[in-house]
Amino acid sequence: EWHQEKFVCINGCKPAKDSDFLPQLIPLPNGFEGHQSADSLEDVDEELELDECHYIIDSQHFKKGPTQEASVLCDDLSFGKESVPVACVVDEGLFDSLNNSGLSFNEQNAGPSMPWENFTYVTNSLLDQSLDLDVESMQLGCICSNSTCYPETCDHVYLFDNDYEDARDIYGKPMRGRFPYDDKGRIILEEGYLVYECNRMCSCNKACPNRVLQKGVRVKLEVFKTKNKGWGIRAGEPILSGTFVCEYVGILGKQEANYRLTRYGRDGCNYMFNVDSHINDMSRLIEGQARYFIDASKYGNVSRFINHSCSPNLVNRQVLVDSMDCHRAHIGLYA
Repeated sequence: EWHQEKFVCINGCKPAKDSDFLPQLIPLPNGFEGHQSADSLEDVDEELELDECHYIIDSQHFKKGPTQEASVLCDDLSFGKESVPVACVVDEGLFDSLNNSGLSFNEQNAGPSMPWENFTYVTNSLLDQSLDLDVESMQLGCICSNSTCYPETCDHVYLFDNDYEDARDIYGKPMRGRFPYDDKGRIILEEGYLVYECNRMCSCNKACPNRVLQKGVRVKLEVFKTKNKGWGIRAGEPILSGTFVCEYVGILGKQEANYRLTRYGRDGCNYMFNVDSHINDMSRLIEGQARYFIDASKYGNVSRFINHSCSPNLVNRQVLVDSMDCHRAHIGLYA
């Protein structure tokens, strides 16, 4: 189980200063055989048995390879609201498809409107005016003595352990006394459980390891034109499994208000996300309570361009940040 433990480089390499950003990784070229050991395997004592063998790769294997030619329509459609720019591009050969009937048109210049023109970019969900929620009364903050929390003493870990006594991580190990994220910020909590993050009422700061979703987009993403399915999202860099990609944000409201917004949508697309239907812990749902939806048709972020897939490479998780009410859980999308 070597891959589950921390790997220490034999050359004394240190991690990057900003651990929130992933390094640029490029797949190894076909036929790569790795570095050969200075000592030939033939010289190894026959009494020794080879347990595991791992190649060591260095910087020359991370050079940027050739990518598909693309025209950049917008360097950052978040216009500075995300810590990492979100580019909007069209690949070579698909530029003419901008004029197809699947796109909405701007009445002033009689040309196709660009994807960032059809909504207002926000990084946090907005509450519908019809909702009367006392946010402050539903928040719980930890009283950790340090600026960063430790799982042994954090109140959110204590609350989670009380709610989910038998919770496991993705490797089948008990989650008791542990954060839902590893030391790289990748989620390790098994699917089916709510994620408890620290919040603005906690004594810890933004560097706390139990604050991941609330930091926003930290990986490179591109909004690109697909051949047959409008606009989509693709990774601008390799993203490791468990990494937080983005949050699904929009206007949080009840069923009736959101249906009305969808019915009169200009482009006819469905940007609705049913919060209740994605809460796996059904015992926390209140019978008869109106359903909550997140509508990204008018206000949203990069997540509104994510398409459905029969072979998805993202998973949604419900994250409690502003409130301990599961109906107000943030929807985090993780690799």
